[in-house]
Amino acid sequence: MEVPSLWKNLTITILQPVRQQTGFRMQSSRVADRGFHISGLRQFEFGDSFRSLSRKHYARTGEEVIIERHPEQNALVLFLLDVSGSMLVGSVRRKLDVGLDLLLHFGSACLWKGNKIQVVAFSSRIELESDIIATTAALELLLEELSALVPESRHTDHTEAVDQALLLSEKRRGPADLVCIVSDFLFPLSLDHFYRDVSLLQEKTDVIGLLVRDPMEEEPAGYRGRLQVRNAESGEIAWLAGIRSPDIMHEFDRHGFEACTVSTSQGWQQWYETLDDFFRLRRGDFH
Repeated sequence: MEVPSLWKNLTITILQPVRQQTGFRMQSSRVADRGFHISGLRQFEFGDSFRSLSRKHYARTGEEVIIERHPEQNALVLFLLDVSGSMLVGSVRRKLDVGLDLLLHFGSACLWKGNKIQVVAFSSRIELESDIIATTAALELLLEELSALVPESRHTDHTEAVDQALLLSEKRRGPADLVCIVSDFLFPLSLDHFYRDVSLLQEKTDVIGLLVRDPMEEEPAGYRGRLQVRNAESGEIAWLAGIRSPDIMHEFDRHGFEACTVSTSQGWQQWYETLDDFFRLRRGDFH
């Protein structure tokens, strides 16, 4: 599948702290010797986006500090791709198929900008870990392998994948600069466990989420009465008076985890607009 050239224009904004005195302590950069253009930390000013505030710094010191966000090059983007049972369903398209298409388009945009990518596919275990990819041809070969992948587990547990991302972000040479989790985030365990693990990962690298949703998970159109549903991971049957997923994005925002939502009913144009708006907001560009 050919990726439209519009994706070459995608804004990709990665958060990188720098070594700078902020009034609390000296912040150390993880990429000071890797050729990044980093603006640093500064005081919050009128007109700045509240999304740009460093929540961790504010919680520690009470100071409203902005961490400068900027487009990156020469970065390593690590994708954690959920291939569990809940991703194998969808009323329009399978959520996993959408995830693979997103990986093709977003991954190509990263490569076109001079970045490299790596992919870890996970269920309740790591199902596949790719080498570092620097070309679109290598990405297409990986996508063929992922399309044919039969996961050994249908269940979801983020733990091994996040632990592996932590290891990859701590590498002395070529650490992961951005971790992008592509999932429906329908984890059977409490999301508090996920937020705790991700907060540790956020201490080492930038972390974002791509929440893949299906229209049936929001509201079955024109349906009244009780609805029989099967858990895609456990196979258990349940009768529900209605289906409406919890407001995961609200919970993400409350825990300081930045994410955007894509739907199985959308096409690449809408995915592009969603991602471009998301990254521009991170950068503070509202034009």
